[in-house]
Amino acid sequence: MLFLDLDFTQSIGFIANYGRYNDTSGAVAGAILGAYHGFGKLPDKLKNQVIETNKKHPGIDPEALAVRMHLRGPMGPSDRRRPGGACVINHHKKFC
Repeated sequence: MLFLDLDFTQSIGFIANYGRYNDTSGAVAGAILGAYHGFGKLPDKLKNQVIETNKKHPGIDPEALAVRMHLRGPMGPSDRRRPGGACVINHHKKFC
């Protein structure tokens, strides 16, 4: 990752194509680089591919899951709601 100046696409491509334990190493590097750069700065093509693949194969909507986890809070389920009972609207979906 450092060799490629923390470039997300080049780093993941390099790790996936060379070395050992490519799937695990790629997942860890992707998590680190994703946290470093932030979701908004990752390549749209790759983000959309991951989102659509997860919706089709395991049947998980990663965006909805992230919103539910955010609303749930760090301490697990509770009655805590966003201030004023506000909802999150993400890609024309409403989550409360």
